[in-house]
Amino acid sequence: MNQVSQHILSIYHYNILLRDSLEYALTKESYNLQAYEQRKTGLALALKEKSPLRNFIDTNGETGKSIETKLNDFIETVYGDASTFLRPSPEGLRVDHAQHLQLFDFIVGLHETLSDITRGYLNFAREKNQSEPGIEKVIADDERLYRSIVFMTVMAEIDKTFFEFNKAMRETKGIPSPQSNYIVGDLKRLVGFLKFQKEHNTVRDEAFNEMMDNSFRAIDCIEGKRELPLKDLTLEEKTTYKGVVTPEGKRHVNFQEVFKENHDVILKVVATSEETWRKSYQPVITELMALTQAAQAAAKPDGKGNA
Repeated sequence: MNQVSQHILSIYHYNILLRDSLEYALTKESYNLQAYEQRKTGLALALKEKSPLRNFIDTNGETGKSIETKLNDFIETVYGDASTFLRPSPEGLRVDHAQHLQLFDFIVGLHETLSDITRGYLNFAREKNQSEPGIEKVIADDERLYRSIVFMTVMAEIDKTFFEFNKAMRETKGIPSPQSNYIVGDLKRLVGFLKFQKEHNTVRDEAFNEMMDNSFRAIDCIEGKRELPLKDLTLEEKTTYKGVVTPEGKRHVNFQEVFKENHDVILKVVATSEETWRKSYQPVITELMALTQAAQAAAKPDGKGNA
C-alpha cells in the first residue's frame, strides 16, 4: 500500500466515525459504551495530532478553518463532556432522541465534505498512477452503505414525525396549529436530507436506486402528491374490512403499511451493502495495520521493536 493510499484511508476513517455515529439516531435498548468512547477519542485526536486531515485543514486557508470549526462543533455538541445528546452513565450510554435532526444536520454535511476531500485525493492518485484497486473499491462500497444507512435512519424519523403530525391534526380536528406547522417544518428538513443524498449519489445499481425511488414514493404519499397504493383484500378482510373497496376488490394500503414495506426494502439494501463493504474493507485495514506495526517497530532503537 503506497503513501497516497494510506493518506486517503486516514481521512476516510474519519468518515467511518461520522457514519457510525448515525447509530444514535436509532432507538435501541442499549448502546455500546466502548464504541462511544472509541468514536469520541478518534474524532478528537485526528484534529489535535499530526494527521492527513489536520494537514488538509492547515493548508487550505479559510476553507480548512471552516471545516475545523464545523467538526469541533459536532464533537462538542454530540460527544462533548457537556453534551445533552449523548451522556455516559453507570447504566450505559443515554441518548436524547429528541435531537435526531441536529445529528443529521451535522453528519450529512460533514460526511459529504470529507467525501469530497477523499475523492480529490483519489483523483490525484489516478493522475499520478498511484491509485490502488482495493482503496477504490472500499470507498465505493462505503458510499452505498453510508447512503443506505442515511435512508434507513431518516425514513424512520419521517415515520415517527408523520405520526406526530397526524396526532396533532386529530387533536385540532384537522385545523393547522402552531404545533402541526412546526412538525411540517421538521418533515421538510428530513426530506431535504434525503434529497441531498440523491443529488450527490454516485451509486448506480438497480437495487439501491429502487430503494431510493421507493422512499420518495412513500414521501409523495404523505405529502399528498401520490395516492396510496392499492392491494387485494385478504380472505379475512373480505368479511371484516370496513373501508372503501374498489369494484376490483382492492383497498388502499395505509401509511403504516407504506412505511413498513419501505423499511423492509431499505433493510435489505443496508444488509447487502454492509456485507459487501466488510469484504473489501477487511483486507485493506489488515494491510494498513501491518504497515503501521512495521513502521512502529522500525522506529525503535534496534529496528525490531525492542528498546
